[in-house]
Amino acid sequence: LHLSLRRQRQMCIRDRAERAGISRTNISRFESGKYNPTLDMLVKLATAMDLDISVTLDFKKMDGEHN
Repeated sequence: LHLSLRRQRQMCIRDRAERAGISRTNISRFESGKYNPTLDMLVKLATAMDLDISVTLDFKKMDGEHN
């Protein structure tokens, strides 16, 4: 979800990292599924992309549904 949104908005990892105040390494790990972000990090990522926090949460995956 995050990677596709970032690409859709034509943002590179560096841009998103700077806007969110999060390291490029952590964003890369998060987008690749190697890292689970904290709630604070999700808020920063959503804010950096002008998104509502609910967009950063994928409740279907949390419930075990995969689409």
